[in-house]
Amino acid sequence: MVALLLLSLLGTGIVAAEEAEKGKAGANEAMNVPITVVYRGYGFALKGDGGDFHMLRMHIVRVREIDPMVIREIMEENKSIEEIKEEIIEKGGAPFYRGHMQFIEDHYRLVNVSVTQEQEGDNLNLNLTLTINADVMLPLQGSEPLQSESVGSVGNISVTVKDYEGMRIGKGKLAMYGEEYRVLLNLFL
Repeated sequence: MVALLLLSLLGTGIVAAEEAEKGKAGANEAMNVPITVVYRGYGFALKGDGGDFHMLRMHIVRVREIDPMVIREIMEENKSIEEIKEEIIEKGGAPFYRGHMQFIEDHYRLVNVSVTQEQEGDNLNLNLTLTINADVMLPLQGSEPLQSESVGSVGNISVTVKDYEGMRIGKGKLAMYGEEYRVLLNLFL
Protein backbone atom coordinates (compact mmCIF):
# COMPACT_ATOMS: atom_id res chain seq x y z
CA MET A 1 0.00 0.00 0.00
CA VAL A 2 2.86 2.36 0.92
CA ALA A 3 4.59 1.55 -2.37
CA LEU A 4 1.47 2.44 -4.35
CA LEU A 5 1.16 5.73 -2.46
CA LEU A 6 4.81 6.59 -3.20
CA LEU A 7 4.40 5.71 -6.89
CA SER A 8 1.28 7.88 -7.17
CA LEU A 9 3.09 10.83 -5.56
CA LEU A 10 6.03 10.37 -7.92
CA GLY A 11 3.67 10.28 -10.94
CA THR A 12 1.90 13.44 -9.75
CA GLY A 13 5.25 15.24 -9.44
CA ILE A 14 6.32 14.21 -12.96
CA VAL A 15 3.02 15.39 -14.48
CA ALA A 16 3.23 18.68 -12.57
CA ALA A 17 6.79 19.23 -13.81
CA GLU A 18 5.72 18.54 -17.42
CA GLU A 19 2.84 21.02 -17.07
CA ALA A 20 5.24 23.65 -15.71
CA GLU A 21 7.63 23.17 -18.64
CA LYS A 22 4.77 23.43 -21.15
CA GLY A 23 3.68 26.68 -19.52
CA LYS A 24 7.18 28.19 -19.69
CA ALA A 25 7.76 27.15 -23.31
CA GLY A 26 4.48 28.55 -24.61
CA ALA A 27 4.35 31.71 -22.48
CA ASN A 28 5.99 34.05 -25.01
CA GLU A 29 4.01 32.73 -27.97
CA ALA A 30 0.71 32.83 -26.05
CA MET A 31 1.00 36.54 -25.22
CA ASN A 32 -0.45 37.65 -28.57
CA VAL A 33 -3.22 35.20 -29.50
CA PRO A 34 -6.83 36.51 -29.40
CA ILE A 35 -7.92 34.28 -26.47
CA THR A 36 -5.35 32.97 -24.01
CA VAL A 37 -5.89 30.94 -20.86
CA VAL A 38 -3.96 32.95 -18.30
CA TYR A 39 -4.74 30.97 -15.22
CA ARG A 40 -6.61 27.87 -14.14
CA GLY A 41 -6.44 26.88 -10.54
CA TYR A 42 -7.86 24.16 -8.33
CA GLY A 43 -7.87 24.18 -4.55
CA PHE A 44 -9.72 25.21 -1.43
CA ALA A 45 -11.45 28.12 0.27
CA LEU A 46 -10.89 27.78 4.02
CA LYS A 47 -13.09 29.49 6.59
CA GLY A 48 -11.71 30.52 9.95
CA ASP A 49 -9.10 28.11 11.28
CA GLY A 50 -9.51 25.78 8.28
CA GLY A 51 -11.99 23.42 9.91
CA ASP A 52 -14.65 24.41 7.36
CA PHE A 53 -13.51 24.35 3.73
CA HIS A 54 -14.96 24.17 0.23
CA MET A 55 -13.55 23.15 -3.15
CA LEU A 56 -12.68 26.12 -5.38
CA ARG A 57 -11.85 26.27 -9.08
CA MET A 58 -10.97 29.40 -11.00
CA HIS A 59 -10.38 29.98 -14.72
CA ILE A 60 -9.14 33.29 -16.19
CA VAL A 61 -8.68 34.07 -19.90
CA ARG A 62 -7.24 37.10 -21.70
CA VAL A 63 -9.38 38.18 -24.63
CA ARG A 64 -8.82 40.58 -27.51
CA GLU A 65 -12.09 41.97 -28.80
CA ILE A 66 -12.19 41.97 -32.58
CA ASP A 67 -14.93 43.27 -34.84
CA PRO A 68 -16.56 40.33 -36.71
CA MET A 69 -16.50 42.32 -39.96
CA VAL A 70 -12.71 42.61 -39.70
CA ILE A 71 -12.45 38.82 -39.23
CA ARG A 72 -14.70 38.21 -42.22
CA GLU A 73 -12.59 40.52 -44.42
CA ILE A 74 -9.35 38.82 -43.34
CA MET A 75 -10.70 35.34 -44.02
CA GLU A 76 -11.97 36.31 -47.50
CA GLU A 77 -8.43 37.24 -48.55
CA ASN A 78 -7.34 33.56 -48.81
CA LYS A 79 -4.45 33.87 -46.36
CA SER A 80 -2.57 31.21 -44.40
CA ILE A 81 -3.42 30.56 -40.75
CA GLU A 82 -0.23 32.35 -39.64
CA GLU A 83 -1.06 35.42 -41.76
CA ILE A 84 -4.62 35.48 -40.37
CA LYS A 85 -3.29 35.20 -36.81
CA GLU A 86 -0.82 38.07 -37.34
CA GLU A 87 -3.46 40.33 -38.85
CA ILE A 88 -5.95 39.57 -36.05
CA ILE A 89 -3.29 40.50 -33.49
CA GLU A 90 -2.55 43.76 -35.34
CA LYS A 91 -6.21 44.77 -35.73
CA GLY A 92 -7.50 43.47 -32.39
CA GLY A 93 -8.34 45.79 -29.54
CA ALA A 94 -6.58 46.03 -26.20
CA PRO A 95 -6.71 42.79 -24.23
CA PHE A 96 -9.01 42.38 -21.23
CA TYR A 97 -9.69 39.53 -18.81
CA ARG A 98 -12.76 37.36 -18.19
CA GLY A 99 -13.25 34.39 -15.96
CA HIS A 100 -15.42 32.10 -13.91
CA MET A 101 -15.11 30.11 -10.73
CA GLN A 102 -16.83 27.17 -9.11
CA PHE A 103 -17.51 27.44 -5.38
CA ILE A 104 -19.80 25.16 -3.35
CA GLU A 105 -21.10 23.55 -6.57
CA ASP A 106 -22.22 26.91 -8.03
CA HIS A 107 -20.57 28.60 -11.02
CA TYR A 108 -19.91 32.34 -10.82
CA ARG A 109 -18.80 34.90 -13.41
CA LEU A 110 -15.70 36.91 -12.63
CA VAL A 111 -15.73 40.50 -13.92
CA ASN A 112 -13.53 43.56 -13.52
CA VAL A 113 -10.62 41.12 -13.58
CA SER A 114 -7.18 42.64 -13.17
CA VAL A 115 -3.95 40.69 -13.52
CA THR A 116 -0.69 42.36 -12.55
CA GLN A 117 2.79 40.88 -12.90
CA GLU A 118 5.93 41.67 -10.94
CA GLN A 119 9.40 40.25 -11.44
CA GLU A 120 11.56 39.63 -8.39
CA GLY A 121 15.16 38.54 -8.05
CA ASP A 122 18.31 38.89 -10.13
CA ASN A 123 19.03 37.65 -13.65
CA LEU A 124 19.90 34.15 -12.43
CA ASN A 125 16.93 33.66 -10.09
CA LEU A 126 14.06 35.56 -11.65
CA ASN A 127 10.62 34.91 -10.11
CA LEU A 128 7.33 36.07 -11.57
CA THR A 129 4.55 37.03 -9.15
CA LEU A 130 0.98 37.39 -10.44
CA THR A 131 -1.78 39.15 -8.55
CA ILE A 132 -5.33 38.43 -9.69
CA ASN A 133 -8.28 40.44 -8.41
CA ALA A 134 -11.89 40.07 -9.58
CA ASP A 135 -15.47 40.78 -8.60
CA VAL A 136 -17.66 37.70 -8.17
CA MET A 137 -21.14 37.87 -9.73
CA LEU A 138 -24.35 35.93 -9.05
CA PRO A 139 -24.24 32.21 -9.94
CA LEU A 140 -24.51 31.44 -13.64
CA GLN A 141 -27.91 30.14 -14.71
CA GLY A 142 -27.67 28.43 -18.10
CA SER A 143 -27.56 30.93 -20.96
CA GLU A 144 -28.27 34.14 -19.10
CA PRO A 145 -28.84 37.45 -20.91
CA LEU A 146 -25.98 39.92 -21.05
CA GLN A 147 -26.13 42.28 -18.10
CA SER A 148 -24.22 45.24 -16.82
CA GLU A 149 -21.01 44.07 -15.15
CA SER A 150 -21.94 45.74 -11.85
CA VAL A 151 -25.32 43.97 -11.45
CA GLY A 152 -25.44 41.02 -9.08
CA SER A 153 -22.08 41.28 -7.31
CA VAL A 154 -21.79 38.83 -4.40
CA GLY A 155 -18.13 39.23 -3.50
CA ASN A 156 -14.50 39.56 -4.49
CA ILE A 157 -11.51 37.26 -4.91
CA SER A 158 -7.87 38.28 -4.69
CA VAL A 159 -5.02 35.78 -5.21
CA THR A 160 -1.24 36.22 -5.33
CA VAL A 161 0.56 33.54 -7.33
CA LYS A 162 4.20 32.58 -6.69
CA ASP A 163 6.56 29.68 -7.34
CA TYR A 164 6.78 27.35 -4.36
CA GLU A 165 8.93 24.22 -4.44
CA GLY A 166 8.61 23.93 -8.22
CA MET A 167 4.84 24.55 -8.33
CA ARG A 168 2.75 27.68 -8.93
CA ILE A 169 0.71 28.29 -5.77
CA GLY A 170 -1.96 30.95 -5.31
CA LYS A 171 -2.78 32.29 -1.87
CA GLY A 172 -5.31 34.96 -1.10
CA LYS A 173 -8.79 35.70 0.10
CA LEU A 174 -12.37 35.28 -1.04
CA ALA A 175 -15.28 37.33 0.25
CA MET A 176 -18.69 35.81 -0.60
CA TYR A 177 -22.09 36.87 0.74
CA GLY A 178 -20.41 38.64 3.68
CA GLU A 179 -18.27 35.60 4.63
CA GLU A 180 -14.44 35.64 4.50
CA TYR A 181 -12.35 32.68 3.28
CA ARG A 182 -8.63 32.07 2.85
CA VAL A 183 -7.80 30.70 -0.61
CA LEU A 184 -5.13 28.14 -1.49
CA LEU A 185 -4.88 27.07 -5.15
CA ASN A 186 -2.58 24.95 -7.28
CA LEU A 187 -2.34 26.62 -10.65
CA PHE A 188 -1.46 25.95 -14.21
CA LEU A 189 -0.55 28.86 -16.46
